[in-house]
Amino acid sequence: MKKCTYCGAEYPDEAVTCSIDQEPLKAVGVVAETEEAGVPMDSTGNPIQFNEETGLPVGFERFVVYDSYSAVKLFWQMEREGIVFWAEKLKEEREADNETKAKDQFTVFVRKEDLERALKMCHRGEGHV
Repeated sequence: MKKCTYCGAEYPDEAVTCSIDQEPLKAVGVVAETEEAGVPMDSTGNPIQFNEETGLPVGFERFVVYDSYSAVKLFWQMEREGIVFWAEKLKEEREADNETKAKDQFTVFVRKEDLERALKMCHRGEGHV
């Protein structure tokens, strides 16, 4: 999902500009990679560094795994609260009725300094969907 940088209207991922005010759109929450550099970014657009041994993002704690629908709601709430996060998209495939079905999930990492606020947000019920 993307949001207009000016009015906040929401659009699908494939949209580029806002149909209301023609302003550019920004990915909500997850910015998987910048197209030019291929560098993973956090929710504020800052590059993520990874621990070479563990492969985990430096300065972040693993927070939760959500399906894509619930994750988008969580991303929106975290952005509203000013909580910096990064999410890794996972694809889970499973057999059902002789078909392979894919289900997207996100592992959400929260910046260590924001972890307590993120936990309080979820405890208040704002992060649960």
